Amino acid sequence: MSKEKSIQRLKKFIEKFLQKADFSDCKVETIVKKEAVIVNIFSEKSANLLIGQNGENLRAIQYLIRLLVHKNLEEEKDLPFLVDINGYRQQKDRAIFDLAEEVALQAKQEGKPIFLRTMNAYERRLIHLHLAERADVKTESVGEGEERKVVVRPVSFIE
Repeated sequence: MSKEKSIQRLKKFIEKFLQKADFSDCKVETIVKKEAVIVNIFSEKSANLLIGQNGENLRAIQYLIRLLVHKNLEEEKDLPFLVDINGYRQQKDRAIFDLAEEVALQAKQEGKPIFLRTMNAYERRLIHLHLAERADVKTESVGEGEERKVVVRPVSFIE
């Protein structure tokens, strides 16, 4: 099956999921990016509920849809996709990239490690990937469980 057909099947599956969950006001669009398909759900009435506090519901919806796709759509189970709601994830990702740049500059200027707030695994991964190409700073995750955070260290820093 072609990638375009797989994306269409994925879109229809998510539309059906939303209707069954009584979110019939939602509109689903797909955007094909190099690394994944972005499935953006647009809703005027239900956006806050779908996103949840700090994106918790969005992450749960992503997880649930991924499980259902793996169970019900054999050919689409290897199709990488991200669920977004009204562009929320895109805005949050942009804010994380901006934070990464600010902290990298701060670590380099101050010559010492900078500890970021606790973050979920997805946010930490974004920081690591965004700063991986830079030769002037290194990143690592520290802490346990929900207390994990990223430390950005200038390469010149010696412990």
